[in-house]
Amino acid sequence: MAAEKTKNANAIETDFLKVRGNLIIWENTMIQISNISMISTDNILGEPLPLWAAAVAVLGVLCFMVNPIIAVGMIVIGGAVLFSWSKKDQERKQSKMLTFMLNSGNRFSLVFRNQEFLQKVSSVLTELLAEEKVNTNITFNIKNSTISNSTLIGKDEK
Repeated sequence: MAAEKTKNANAIETDFLKVRGNLIIWENTMIQISNISMISTDNILGEPLPLWAAAVAVLGVLCFMVNPIIAVGMIVIGGAVLFSWSKKDQERKQSKMLTFMLNSGNRFSLVFRNQEFLQKVSSVLTELLAEEKVNTNITFNIKNSTISNSTLIGKDEK
């Protein structure tokens, strides 16, 4: 999966997060661990209910007596948009972001669908920030919720 920005500012969806020495890497982005001032986990902001879609569906019901074909079309369009919004909102509620705040003030946020795995990743990264000398090679498989090649956690975790 290519890195993809979500509606949240600088939120990125990616399958892998790697730590190589003093670098945190995903897709074509690298951050020096020594330049990270804070790591946090945040909820993903939701998009507001598309009121226009609800209005189209209601207008479709009201227009049913005038032109049933157009009315059905309006109801279907409004209902489909509302259904799609609801599905995305449920997915958003089950996801969280891991946010890196850099010394420069820039922020990068990665989307995690598995909140339990996010807590494991956060714990490992916290240990990395606490270490004075970082000599590790870790791959976080965000898509499959696995950690491999970690010298900090002692063995591969699956």
